[in-house]
Amino acid sequence: MILVFSDSHTKTSDMLDVIDKTLQDGGCVIHLGDHASDADLVLKKHPGINLTKVRGNCDYAPQIPAEAIITAEGHKIFLTHGHLQNVKTGYNHLITSAISREADICLFGHTHTPDIFYYENILFLNPGSISLSRSILCPTYAVINFANGKAEASVVAKEAFGYRPVFIKPKVYGSDFSEKGV
Repeated sequence: MILVFSDSHTKTSDMLDVIDKTLQDGGCVIHLGDHASDADLVLKKHPGINLTKVRGNCDYAPQIPAEAIITAEGHKIFLTHGHLQNVKTGYNHLITSAISREADICLFGHTHTPDIFYYENILFLNPGSISLSRSILCPTYAVINFANGKAEASVVAKEAFGYRPVFIKPKVYGSDFSEKGV
């Protein structure tokens, strides 16, 4: 299992709460920027966790990479905050970046809005914001599970009474970026 967070903006309590309740040592956490240094608190509390982070437009730490490629369960995963690909105005640059890196999965943030879609068999996942959601009015994060060689992604929202999965029907796009049936 991989837990994916983005846009924590120094508000770490929900992120730490999710990790405390969900992940064991040896688990994997990804932080997609905008206060990527918040992820350092995760390592202090859980030194056995595998943590990868990239910087966002609100991160001023050149030692944190703007993009990264990792491999999990045989899947090549491209990590970016999304601001360099202008994801607030569309996904064309993001898709081109993922294809050029031969990624199976592309994780991005920046919009504070969760999204899941497929383009030519590449899974694109935005976990939304763990602190300042702009779409469903509560913090969100994503979970990636692997089974039988496939990656399954879901978005989870924190509400007043706990955590619940958010149903986001993945869109599937063809090479002409027209939506296909799922």
